Amino acid sequence: MTDAADNADRNVDPLAVLLDVDSVPAPFDAKDWQVRVGTVGDGLQRKIIAPRESLPELAKVLGVDAISHVEAQVELAPGTGKSGRMSGTMTLTAALQQTCVITLERMDVAINETVPAEFWPERQIARWDAERGREAEVDDQTPDPLPIVDDRLHIGALAYETLAVAIDPHPRAADAAFGEISTETAQERAAAHPFAALSGLVGKTDPLN
Repeated sequence: MTDAADNADRNVDPLAVLLDVDSVPAPFDAKDWQVRVGTVGDGLQRKIIAPRESLPELAKVLGVDAISHVEAQVELAPGTGKSGRMSGTMTLTAALQQTCVITLERMDVAINETVPAEFWPERQIARWDAERGREAEVDDQTPDPLPIVDDRLHIGALAYETLAVAIDPHPRAADAAFGEISTETAQERAAAHPFAALSGLVGKTDPLN
């Protein structure tokens, strides 16, 4: 059973840990999670698996109990003309464990997310940001492009963002009901407060017996 207080201390809002391509945490900062522009050619497919030894620290960063697997399947192709852009999709799968906010028991969580992968030269992103800032309405369906830095596509930045957003900050087991609490948790609380049971008897004892 995970200690609830310890889990609460580690639990973070995944949206608060989204970082730029220069600051993504391990293992997503490794070169295995980068693709050189010159290797894309007419099209590229690649599978990237995070090393198991990097997953405990990643679990701490994302505020989950454990992560046992993270994998990305990437398909990329060059953009039209001489734009220098790269487009495609990324499918991220992950297996992790979180603590149910109702029962306080660990549960297995599977993540499977497919997202657009858009990579643009940095100067184009700067111009796009400026133009978008002048628009009265912004199309939320259009994915924000990631910059091509040092002739590399930072798949790790996209993978980390996708994983962080996909994690439920308030996980709940499918069969959990509000007001439910595990027997083990109740026993732990009783052990932590040995006089709690006695306090419930105050005023109930018959003085004549």
